[in-house]
Amino acid sequence: MQRRLQQWKRPRGFPEILVSENPEALEAALVLCGTYHPVICAATPENYKPLCAIAKKHGCRLVVRAPTLDALAELTKNCVAEGVKNLLVDPAPQTLGDFLCRSTAIRQLAITRAYARSRVPGVPRCNKIR
Repeated sequence: MQRRLQQWKRPRGFPEILVSENPEALEAALVLCGTYHPVICAATPENYKPLCAIAKKHGCRLVVRAPTLDALAELTKNCVAEGVKNLLVDPAPQTLGDFLCRSTAIRQLAITRAYARSRVPGVPRCNKIR
């Protein structure tokens, strides 16, 4: 991975995204990125603590991904508690209909600034849309 990053030149106007579930690989890649701060993808409920530490240390944005909106809200809260403020949300949709349903629910929650676990709009129907 290090050889690839050394040969790689950042395309102008496009942010890099480093994708790995291995915190050690991400750490090694970020050392080679120098002063540029790519997006780290993706923190999950299983690996968010080491990825938050890496994102905070290097000043990178962090993608958070969870299979449900409840889990995504909890993961986002945990990442903020770890000190990472610049987060990108990935609702991890399985289908296009699922993406539309989850994105709409996230947008509605962002507008109302309310989150009630038992009343997330549209979530019960997300699995039925194909």
